[in-house]
Amino acid sequence: MPKSTTSKLARAKTIVTTVGSIAATAMVVRSVARDFLPPEFQEYLYFGFTNLINKFSTDLTMVIHEMDGLNMNEIYNATEVYLASRISIEIRRLKVTKISNDKMINVAMEIDQEFIDTYNGVKFKWCLISKTSPMREQSSNQNDMIESRSFELTFHQKYKDLTLNDYLPFILNYSKTRKQQDKSVKIFTVDDSNFPTSWTSANLDHPSNFATMAMDSDVKENLIKDLDRFVARREYYRKIGKAWKRGYLLYGPPGTGKSSLIAAMANYLNFDIYDLELTELHDRDAIEEAKALALENQQLGNVDLVQKMTLSGFLNFVDGLWSSCGDERIIIFTTNKKDKLDPALLRPGRMDVHIHMSIDKHSLFDKIEDLIRDAKIMPAEVAEQLLKNDDPDSALHGLIELLVVKRTEEEEKLAAKGMEQRLDDELATKQNENNQKD
Repeated sequence: MPKSTTSKLARAKTIVTTVGSIAATAMVVRSVARDFLPPEFQEYLYFGFTNLINKFSTDLTMVIHEMDGLNMNEIYNATEVYLASRISIEIRRLKVTKISNDKMINVAMEIDQEFIDTYNGVKFKWCLISKTSPMREQSSNQNDMIESRSFELTFHQKYKDLTLNDYLPFILNYSKTRKQQDKSVKIFTVDDSNFPTSWTSANLDHPSNFATMAMDSDVKENLIKDLDRFVARREYYRKIGKAWKRGYLLYGPPGTGKSSLIAAMANYLNFDIYDLELTELHDRDAIEEAKALALENQQLGNVDLVQKMTLSGFLNFVDGLWSSCGDERIIIFTTNKKDKLDPALLRPGRMDVHIHMSIDKHSLFDKIEDLIRDAKIMPAEVAEQLLKNDDPDSALHGLIELLVVKRTEEEEKLAAKGMEQRLDDELATKQNENNQKD
């Protein structure tokens, strides 16, 4: 064997022996410390040893606590959402939850699990930590213990600026978008039966959407484009110094789909609805309380226009909604008669887009109306026939065919009934004649 190879093997053997001796010594010291040293001194030695190692480490660790005093830490919540979407098969323990009526099953990291994330080619190590501490000093009661959780983010110290200026803001933006996509749309109504006035909510389980909404195709397309432009123009509104808000007026006879269109807009944007009918508010104080609640919470609001309020009172109410703090707010006004509204309400800035919800006319409607007078048919039969075809013209032609069949059947029934009546009359006449002869 060459002399250089023998030298290398001897050196390697020496290193292994030294490492083994150090490890054995450390195990003995750890065992002795655990058995004979008080916990306070053990903790002191642990942190001293950790600090010694950290002096030679190039890693930096950021601790993201769940709570910041009495407030929730937004970065902690955003991290939970972000890591839930990034979890890989390397993690062996997961926490799975689902809140009633929520769309999604929530998957999250379990305590003491680690995950390596890569952003712009840089590796970041995440670990979820949980610690318990007594609520009161010198308390050993388990019921008095509180849990505090935190994420530890470890990375090379030279990427500190990248982490603070790019990585964490990216996580915050991702979390906001993901929450908006996954959340259940809610509808809020004002409850002024108790003091103080408050909003009550329920999940908006409404099937209405733009794909199935029966309205003029051009109006529908323009509305979708307008909504998309509004959502995408946050920076534009900020740049020109204009509030990031939009007003719509839906007007038309009852039953033309105004409420369904509002639900379709909410489902499309994934916005909550705050429904405010001014007739349900009994006095000025209740209106002011409802306005204050709207300013605090509103994303997509529906206000029924009524004539009981004075014009100046209603203008103050609307302008109060517009001038409030907050962004990305849509207010939808609904009324049956647009011509009854004062022009001051209709100007851009209050009601930017006007949409007429009318009863659609079709060339076949008059024929259907004539047929339906003479055909005995149930509303459920009409609905079932219309559902058989997605194309409106084909569906209406199918309904006409059904009405013709129904009318023919009714005419045949009437003819048969008339024939039966005539036979009965003729038989009765003959019987009378025979009785007179006798």
